[in-house]
Amino acid sequence: MAQDFPPRAFGFLPRWSFYADPSGATRTPITADLMAWLGPLPAAGPGPGPGSPGGGAWAFGGPSPTASVHPGAIHPNFAPSVGQAGYPAGVFPGPGAAAGTQQYTSAHALPPHGVQPAGPGQWRPPGPQAKAKAEPPEDDPKEIARSGEAVPAFQAMTTEQKVQLISSLRSAWRAGRPRPRRAWATAELSALLREQEALLRSTPHEWTTGIIQTAFGRSYDMLQVGPSGWPHLHEAILMMADFVYRKLRPALRKVGMPDSLAALVELDQALSDAAGSSGSPLFEGFARNWYVLCFSPDRRGATAAVSRRVWARMGGPAPSLVTTSMSYLHHLALPPLERRRCSGPRTVAFALALLSTLLEADAETRQRYGRAAGQRARTPSRAVWVLGASDAVEGPLAQNGYFEDAGALEAGGKLQLFLVSDERLQGEWPCGSSVRVHARTREAEWFSEALPEPKLVFCMNTGLGTLGAPVVARWAPCLLGLLLASVPTVLTCRCQAEVRGERALLKVLGAKLFMLTSAPKHIRNLYSGMAADPDIEYDDNGWLLAFNGSSLSEPALRELAGNPEKLVKEASRILESEAEGGQSEGGGGRTPAVFWGILDLKYDAGKTPDARVRILESGDGRSSRFSGYGAAIKETVQHDLKLGETLLRRSILVENKKLTHDLIVDSGYGHVRPIQVAFPRVYSPGLASRIRAALSLEDEGYCVLKLCNRQRGAGVIPIRVAELEEALEQLLVLPEDVEAWLRRQPKDWARHVCWGSFEEQLRHWWSNECPVFVVEELCCSQPTVIQPGAGGCNKGSEADERGRPREFDGTMRVGFSLLKDEELETDVVARSGSDDEEAAKALKARARAKRPRRLAMFGDFDGLRVQWLGGYWKLPIEDTESGDLRGRVVSVAKQGTAPVPPSELHDVYATLGDVVQAMFGCHDLSYRGLVSRYKDQPELGAFIVARLALSAKPREKDARLRLLGVAQTELKKCSGLPCSFVQSYVDRSFGVSEAMFGNWEAARPMFKRSLHSMPANSTARFLLGMCLMESGSQGDLQAAVARMEESLLLDPDFKAPYADIGVAHLRLGDYDAAVEISEVGLARHPATAHLEYNLACSKFVLACREEEAAKQRGEAAHVAAGLRRRALEAFRAAREHRGKEQQWTERDQEMVEQLHRESRPLSWPASLMPRDGWRFLSWRQ
Repeated sequence: MAQDFPPRAFGFLPRWSFYADPSGATRTPITADLMAWLGPLPAAGPGPGPGSPGGGAWAFGGPSPTASVHPGAIHPNFAPSVGQAGYPAGVFPGPGAAAGTQQYTSAHALPPHGVQPAGPGQWRPPGPQAKAKAEPPEDDPKEIARSGEAVPAFQAMTTEQKVQLISSLRSAWRAGRPRPRRAWATAELSALLREQEALLRSTPHEWTTGIIQTAFGRSYDMLQVGPSGWPHLHEAILMMADFVYRKLRPALRKVGMPDSLAALVELDQALSDAAGSSGSPLFEGFARNWYVLCFSPDRRGATAAVSRRVWARMGGPAPSLVTTSMSYLHHLALPPLERRRCSGPRTVAFALALLSTLLEADAETRQRYGRAAGQRARTPSRAVWVLGASDAVEGPLAQNGYFEDAGALEAGGKLQLFLVSDERLQGEWPCGSSVRVHARTREAEWFSEALPEPKLVFCMNTGLGTLGAPVVARWAPCLLGLLLASVPTVLTCRCQAEVRGERALLKVLGAKLFMLTSAPKHIRNLYSGMAADPDIEYDDNGWLLAFNGSSLSEPALRELAGNPEKLVKEASRILESEAEGGQSEGGGGRTPAVFWGILDLKYDAGKTPDARVRILESGDGRSSRFSGYGAAIKETVQHDLKLGETLLRRSILVENKKLTHDLIVDSGYGHVRPIQVAFPRVYSPGLASRIRAALSLEDEGYCVLKLCNRQRGAGVIPIRVAELEEALEQLLVLPEDVEAWLRRQPKDWARHVCWGSFEEQLRHWWSNECPVFVVEELCCSQPTVIQPGAGGCNKGSEADERGRPREFDGTMRVGFSLLKDEELETDVVARSGSDDEEAAKALKARARAKRPRRLAMFGDFDGLRVQWLGGYWKLPIEDTESGDLRGRVVSVAKQGTAPVPPSELHDVYATLGDVVQAMFGCHDLSYRGLVSRYKDQPELGAFIVARLALSAKPREKDARLRLLGVAQTELKKCSGLPCSFVQSYVDRSFGVSEAMFGNWEAARPMFKRSLHSMPANSTARFLLGMCLMESGSQGDLQAAVARMEESLLLDPDFKAPYADIGVAHLRLGDYDAAVEISEVGLARHPATAHLEYNLACSKFVLACREEEAAKQRGEAAHVAAGLRRRALEAFRAAREHRGKEQQWTERDQEMVEQLHRESRPLSWPASLMPRDGWRFLSWRQ
């Protein structure tokens, strides 16, 4: 007897949605109202049912009904509802079928419509009642003669036919479409149409129908993967879109527009608006161009049959998928944020069109069983559910009409789209004339009574493929209900790693895939957030898969869904076995990379897509610190990457926040940059008011002051707006006499100043050479919760007074590497060891062929591709309840780290899209480009050009000096205090050009000129000290120490002076002073090899002296255990963290060996005591 479910048995699925197993052996528990509606079910047929071998995805186990599916519902140009021998497109006879039978080769798709079971794994051809007919090959002459209605010549077409042609080929999208930026005169558009027609007729061998024929060949499976690596359908759409772009963009130059995809789409929109109606004088020319674009003039051979099918499909009720090239181009051309907003609604439309044949078959199956039960015919559902919707993402889209696009590729009445949320999301919004959106909260008591039966359910970007236990636990009840109810469901995910995880998870759950293909699997979604760009690894709604029901029994499903840990464990086991099986296919060695770096950002998953990510700064990975959970990124780089030629221009990009953020905006990603404004570093009354107005700040609000070219939080000052004026006056007004001011400062000030204090930040600002500063909005991340005693994070051991978890406003750091196609090809040849030129060319060609084909419409990015390396949270010193603003906002990795869930990392990567490639590969960073970019700020242009000069290789001295000359020329265009800062930087750069070749004496006057222009220049004082130290005399060494101590008084976070003061003290023989400065430096800069080595040498000498003194006192057995232990620890750390330029000598190894002999006094000649250390040559470029 059937038993009722509790109303909320499956979390939030309505009670009507559960099916019964009609086999009679076991019945799925089902509600009484559904049993009454179904009535007595037909007897099961002889074929396999759910859960049996070969059962596939047959929802009820009985004979499959005949499907009355209109031709062309999925793949109209190839008659998708019928395939070989009457089978649907994508279903083929199996090679092992017996005579008189056909084998259904897919174990995961619905059985062919009209096909009856003949035994396990076999299927009889359709009976007489089947409407489908066997289709002959497309190049059959008889078929060419009779395949549908002939395509009329353009001159013979009626007005209605021309309107039909235009409406079928133009973009289907309405929401988010770009508006023309200029008003076009009729004469201009008419001339453009004539130019387009000439371009289209110039290559008669390229036509839409020919491209379709090429993409599909003789295959009827539109989702079968072809040689290009794309499914046939995708390949056809992409090839047609790229063909349109290549053919028509030359016409843009004739009308004075850039030959970009955005310009082409803008012009197409203008033509559609002006010429799309039959009453327009441009209508004839517009229709003619579409006709030429689509149909070959001769229409002979195989393409004639394709042309006729295309023409026949254009009269259908919905647009054809394979002729949506303009829809795809319009999607691809959108700015990144707008495209991401449109992705969800357009994914709904794409999936509905893609699955329409199967959905209609599913609907007819339901109707059939309803009729068998004597029930009144039910109207086919026009409802779509989107589960897991949120007020931050889908809510604003509905309110702004974006879901109008969800019904753009389907006909048959108004689409009712239900957003189902765990949050308090309620409301109704009309989206155009064909879609109405309803928002429902899952927790509402009336939920199960309020929603209509869905035609299709969507679960978007769930993160299930990450196999994270919390994510799987959240979605497990939902998956249980969907699988038991056999509700057609579409999952979307963001990356191939999630594809593999979802595939394993669905395999464990026995899900039956619901795709019209012989080999159902995840497919790339053309209307994803990045428009299926083949070089993008992470993409919102980037991959999709449909399923419908499960082959497992209900008890087995319930057991799995009720135990998410077991579900994750089983899926992980499948992934591990697949990985082991694929190991032999993978290549060894490290991947060549041209650069690796980091992005520090704020992230909050609860915010809208335009506010979710804020990039604070970028950096060079080689000079960045990775501790705690970030250590894995450094390990990945060391084991998996091989750094080749570093990008010449990277230094100026990653080390200047102003330039970084400007390039982010120019790349179309202004929404991931904090709202900010830049000002010259000079104070004037009322500056705070101008900042408040520029950023629309309230007095009780906050903002952040930043220096443009400093890292490690130096110069970063979060501040209340009410205190802004006073702080700016202190930061921007320097002491009148810097030398006198320095003499008044305590000599040990740098040893005791509190890190990050305003007093320290004040000196960072005074000593900085960049002529501008930026003011940003204060950005916050979602709280990072640290449990008391949590392992792996030193914050976890600091519970508050009541032992509660602590919440931190962390900064996420993500690592990335840049790969260049040319470098990858060269590496393949290098690994082969072949010297043969022809063989090398063949290897490069083979490597090139393995990469996704790069179509012209996707852009190039100078051959760069990004590889994401991972991410982690850097935590601030204080939690969110602290009253210390800077302490709770500015993160410091050494203070604590925390992991980032993979699903959130993937969200970040998808949000960032191709911004890194665009920043590094699409902008003119030559000195001419930089001067032009900042022509209104010549002092900033000069500063960045000088920085570009120092990024040149050491051997390119002449080029470096020429660039510094350009900077000098630009400085003549400006005056004032910011200009003097840049002049100081340029003079210092001239000195560095000499010093890097060891010409310290030649560099000294240049460093003096630098100090003359800017007495507070900390770096110039340090470099002047280096000049003195390298002269070698005792007096100069003492003067060098004085200059470097002054440098620390102006910038206590400057690492190099700590190391080089220690070297000077070693040379002077003052080992106690060397120990003191090295320990102070290590407190700020842990694990610095230079400081560790200098400390080790000093401790070794002091240990020798102590033991020698004990010996003189008659204590021959005395061992300086403490000094020895610390010296040995420092030697080990120095050797572990040293770079290539620090040589580990035999003398160093002998000192270490003596320190290991704990029971014997040290024996080291006084004349051989260490009198030198490891210098730290920092040019502060």
